[in-house]
Amino acid sequence: MQTSRQNPRASQRRRDLVTRAVRLLAWAVTVMILWLTLAPDGPSLPTRMAHVDKLWHALAFFGWAMLIAAGWRCPAWVVLAGGLCLGGAIEVIQPLAGRDAELADLAADLLGAGLGLWAGARLRGVIRSAPARPVVT
Repeated sequence: MQTSRQNPRASQRRRDLVTRAVRLLAWAVTVMILWLTLAPDGPSLPTRMAHVDKLWHALAFFGWAMLIAAGWRCPAWVVLAGGLCLGGAIEVIQPLAGRDAELADLAADLLGAGLGLWAGARLRGVIRSAPARPVVT
C-alpha cells in the first residue's frame, strides 16, 4: 500500500469535526457546572478536607475555560469575563436555591478559568495542527 499526499480538505474536515465535538463538550460542561452548583441539595462530592469544594470549583472552571478557548476563537479577556459572569451569576443565584454563596468560590472559579484558558490555547494549537490521516491508494 502506498500513501499519497495528505488531502488538505480531509484535514480541514477532521479539524472541523474535532472543533464541533469540543464545542458540544463545552456546552455539556456548562450545564454540568450549573446543575452541580445550583441544585438545592447539591450532589455529594468527596469533601473530607476543609475547603476542598474550592478545588472542585477550580477544576470545573478549568475544564470549562479550556474547552471554550479550544473550541472558539476569542480573546482571552472574553473567556475570563465569561468565567467571571458565569461564576458571579452562580454565586448570586445560589442563596435562592438554598445554598451558600462565597466569594472564595468565585476566586477559585477565576483561578481555574485562567489556568484552563492557558491549557485551551495549547489544545487549540494541537487541533489546528493535527494532520489528516494519510490517504491509502
